[in-house]
Amino acid sequence: MAEVRTTGDPTRVVTAEALTPAGAPRGRGRRRASRGRRAAAIAGVLVLALVLRLGYVAVTPGYAIVDDARDYDHHAVSIAAGDGYALLGPGPTRETAFRPPGYPYFLAGVYTLGGRDWLRSHDRVVAGRIANALVGTAIVALLGLLSMQLFSRRRPFGRVDVTRKGNTFDAKTRGVARFTLLLSPDVIDFDQPVQVNVNGKPAYSGRVKRDIGTLLRWAARDNDRAMLYAAELKVDVP
Repeated sequence: MAEVRTTGDPTRVVTAEALTPAGAPRGRGRRRASRGRRAAAIAGVLVLALVLRLGYVAVTPGYAIVDDARDYDHHAVSIAAGDGYALLGPGPTRETAFRPPGYPYFLAGVYTLGGRDWLRSHDRVVAGRIANALVGTAIVALLGLLSMQLFSRRRPFGRVDVTRKGNTFDAKTRGVARFTLLLSPDVIDFDQPVQVNVNGKPAYSGRVKRDIGTLLRWAARDNDRAMLYAAELKVDVP
């Protein structure tokens, strides 16, 4: 991805391949520091959220579970005791699969850590709330990492500025490995050599042949008879 600026007549840079972040000559340390600060800020928010949740658990030790939480607790106690799902259904057998199995079995695993005594004690509720806080924070962190991977805007970025005088082009680039010039017969003398200087250094010098394929391809793409290009010139940045 590159920002491209040209001057005057119909000469265009149509592609500019940006250097990869590892190959970018400048700004690597600054970007690394910025990413480090962002990661530290995100970690700080997650830790603060976890501390607040654990703090709430600590100041409400007698918290009474109701509704859905009570059903999950009953199932978890029954599973930890080896009896499977609790009989909480409305039918004659009271059997039910209304609650998905993932969370009851997770909660049963937490209760099992405290042994049989936890199954008859309110301590299991405290342990379950602590486990919820830890797992909830971990899920938020994982969702954040997934979002960064899927929606990251971090892309290689470069820039090309081009000026022309006769058959001589002077290009100034930043973060670009190579680019392609479109040459118009309206402004280029194809019978004379073309000179391209990039960042003050010679990058190309020689004749460029007209190419009917380039002419037809760009005429069809742009549909603009005032912008006819007879050749493409690929330039490697020295």
